[in-house]
Amino acid sequence: MTKSKEKSKANKKLTERINLRVSEKELALLESACSADERSLSNWARRVLVQEARRQLSEDS
Repeated sequence: MTKSKEKSKANKKLTERINLRVSEKELALLESACSADERSLSNWARRVLVQEARRQLSEDS
């Protein structure tokens, strides 16, 4: 299986939710960022959160 197919297959197993409250200004900022990246807000936020979590955890090591 190619790498892109593996990624898309893994994304289909997204079953957990995170509820997040933000201000109107924060929401507008997040929506601008995801639009600029041509992603849905959910996809963009998941990608950014996972990248940042990995970065922070690698700094702690």
